[in-house]
Amino acid sequence: MLKAVPMQKIKVVGLRRDLSKVIGLLHGKGAIQFKKFCDARIENDQPMEIFPVISEQLVKLQGIQNTLIPQPHSKPEKMKSLEEIIEECKKIDIDKKLGELQKRLEETSRKEAEFEEAKKILAGLGGPGTRILLRHEKLYALGRISNDKLGLLRNELKEITSEYRLLSKELNKFESLFAIAIDKKFESKVKSVFFGLGLVDKQLPSMSEKFSNIFDSVENEILSLKKERGRIDREIQSMSQKYWNKIMSLKEMLEIEATKAKAPSIFGRTDNLFVFEAWLPKSKLNEISHELKNITTNKIFIEKMEESEEDVAPTLLENPQILSPFEFLVEFLSTPKTHEIDPTLSIAIMLPILYGMMLGDVGYGLVSLLFASYLMKKTKGILNQISKIWAIAAIPSILFGILFDEYFGFTHESILKMVGLGEHTLYPSIGRLENIQLLLLATIFLGAFHIGLGFFLGFVNSLMEGKKKHAAGKLAWIGVEATGILLVAAVFFNAVNQALVPALGGLFGVSVLLIVFAEGPIALAEIPKIAGNMFSYARILALGISSLSIALIINQTLLPNPNSGILFFVMIPIYLLMHSLNIFVGMFESLVQGTRLNYVEFFSKFFEGGGQKFNPFAYVRKYTY
Repeated sequence: MLKAVPMQKIKVVGLRRDLSKVIGLLHGKGAIQFKKFCDARIENDQPMEIFPVISEQLVKLQGIQNTLIPQPHSKPEKMKSLEEIIEECKKIDIDKKLGELQKRLEETSRKEAEFEEAKKILAGLGGPGTRILLRHEKLYALGRISNDKLGLLRNELKEITSEYRLLSKELNKFESLFAIAIDKKFESKVKSVFFGLGLVDKQLPSMSEKFSNIFDSVENEILSLKKERGRIDREIQSMSQKYWNKIMSLKEMLEIEATKAKAPSIFGRTDNLFVFEAWLPKSKLNEISHELKNITTNKIFIEKMEESEEDVAPTLLENPQILSPFEFLVEFLSTPKTHEIDPTLSIAIMLPILYGMMLGDVGYGLVSLLFASYLMKKTKGILNQISKIWAIAAIPSILFGILFDEYFGFTHESILKMVGLGEHTLYPSIGRLENIQLLLLATIFLGAFHIGLGFFLGFVNSLMEGKKKHAAGKLAWIGVEATGILLVAAVFFNAVNQALVPALGGLFGVSVLLIVFAEGPIALAEIPKIAGNMFSYARILALGISSLSIALIINQTLLPNPNSGILFFVMIPIYLLMHSLNIFVGMFESLVQGTRLNYVEFFSKFFEGGGQKFNPFAYVRKYTY
């Protein structure tokens, strides 16, 4: 849990006749990550011969999936053999029917959009009262035109024929709406006029019937198209209910087979042998070696290989499920290197504590917990992970709220008094406004501990990597930090026995010399920064007091009074809204600042990152088993 899973690099050589069995076994185990085999003496392999057939069926099923409407997930289907999968895929012949429905749907939607746009223009021209009557077949064109071109359009149409109708309405001093009805035999000339005036050639779509009122006709066409679209949607929905889960399970089976069929493309090969290199957890090596030998009747060679600077092991973190959101937070910054200490546990402990100290109100903590629980149910991905962190961090918020005696900004004594239970003190507390100096000192010492822990983890990291000189430098930084704090306490606050000052000064000097030895003289510029890092933790108190002060102001100025008549009901939503805003800002700031203190002040002392996440040869199943 404090360190990534130890990894082993292996080289495997086997007979080509066993290739399919070996790949199938390794895929089922899901515990191995292949790496591209590179050797100038051996040519690279190709995907299996069946791969093009699998790809063809995958493309077909993907097209069907894109047209169908997603349905509720049914129970997973048992995995079939590749031959059975291909055979079932070939029996599915709904792709042509769906293609036709999709084309009809797209055409219907396109026409509907055109008529809707035409309706907007006609509404601007006068709506249902818009009439453009001609005795013969009509060509309708409509759109927008600049006011200075409207007269030119009218003149150009007169040159074509006197039998036309033009309606226009000024939108503003620059632009007008227009609609034209003219005999269809003049269509090409009208287009030339539009082109010459720089107008978009927008014709009213052809209508199924002739109506005397153009606006009514457009509305009827829209209604007819909506009905047609509804019929198509119902037909697609019916096919989706019948085929969706079948398509998805077959597609998943094909994707699994495609993954296996494509795997040899990063292997090496000869006429009779295959060879590949891979990483796997050391704990899995004996088990997988034994099973590979079983399925190949011992006709396989497995060699352990050493890690090199050019080929570093991928990182596999192994934490309990409850720590998964904090593991996500670590990897969001950078994946640890495989030989680094995994900081997941440390951030899982410190982030909720920092968050709780900043928010520190029982009521606000409960709201934070409810809000986070709601987000956990409604979201996926990054927001879901953050909501889990929020939910865990809400618990310390409630506990610190009890310690600080804050309940939506009220103390427990004031609440008891408000509800008529008299003046009682149920437990001693540490009010933040009354104990600013004490809490400021506590936050700075917490920062010193957190930063010192970071240096200690850096010391352990360096020892594990064999960098003894660098490890000594990390210990020296702990010495500088500890002796520096004690010297300041002794010289400026007389809080440490003065007789210890020479010894502390000596230890401080030795620590500084050790830093110069390990990291060079330029590292001394970091000493003032350490003090700045510790004082950064004062933001814990600052944020908490600002949130409390706002809550107090809300309670003093906006708390509804039952004796104020109708004003009582007016003030309730305002009071709740202001507290809600304060809670939201407090929650957001506490999470951001808590994460920042871990990322910037803590991680910078030991964490390098830059590792490659372990990506096993496996498939996450949803529709099959």
